[in-house]
Amino acid sequence: MNIIVREANLNDKPAIMQFVSKTWSWGDYIPDVWDEWYRDRNGRIFVAEFNGLPVGMNHIRYLEEGVGWLEGVRVHPDFRGRGVATALGEHAMQYGKRLGATKFRLISAVKNIVAHRQIMRMGMKEVCRFSILRCEQDVESVETAARIEDSRQAENLIKHTREYQAMKGFFGDRWAMRSMQEYGFKKLVDEGRVFYLKDGNAYSIAVASMDSFGSEKFGQISFIAGDYGFAIKLARILTRHFFSQGVSLCYMFLPYAHRFLDMAEYHSPEDMILFEL
Repeated sequence: MNIIVREANLNDKPAIMQFVSKTWSWGDYIPDVWDEWYRDRNGRIFVAEFNGLPVGMNHIRYLEEGVGWLEGVRVHPDFRGRGVATALGEHAMQYGKRLGATKFRLISAVKNIVAHRQIMRMGMKEVCRFSILRCEQDVESVETAARIEDSRQAENLIKHTREYQAMKGFFGDRWAMRSMQEYGFKKLVDEGRVFYLKDGNAYSIAVASMDSFGSEKFGQISFIAGDYGFAIKLARILTRHFFSQGVSLCYMFLPYAHRFLDMAEYHSPEDMILFEL
């Protein structure tokens, strides 16, 4: 099959939207982010074309730590299992290398076994498993958390947690998973993203911020660790803060099958695998 992979153009959008609109029962997020991705100076949308018609797409983001982040791969149902996703991935990685990327990463749902086989054919290997939870309602909390201002303190506290080990040092950031070591603990602290609660030897620490993806403005608890009771308190404090700032949704990233999963306000865990080449 003669598949051509090329950069997307404005004329591709209608054809792509026709088949991505049925990706899941509720639709797809691609229509909401297409225009943002198309304008992205640090990334590109690529389209797979067959006989002049778009039959697949993906997007690559270049992250400043030298990582090419692959996302949004979609293939028309009539062309699945025919090498389209692999061709898109390989083309995007070649583009990423020209930008300076030395590593490539993506995430895939744990249950998507078919996609895992295709991902591994590109040479990628599993790094870790994690869960993303949602909260769509405000929570009650009258407490406050402190921001850590010492990056060495933040690094020491975070690296000594079981959660850091389980997540292999990664945190969630706008639906990408980024290495804290590569991103830099100092940068996280300088951006005001590291929060903690402490009482004697008991503590909890989190990386959290507000962001947007397409038209959706959300809060993200990108990483949270420490003593169980303190972690629940800290999650509530951060969630309350985000909703007070006008978000309608919060996400929390946790190690796979983690004990914090029983926090009632957060639900619908999406179990994911991080892959890397």
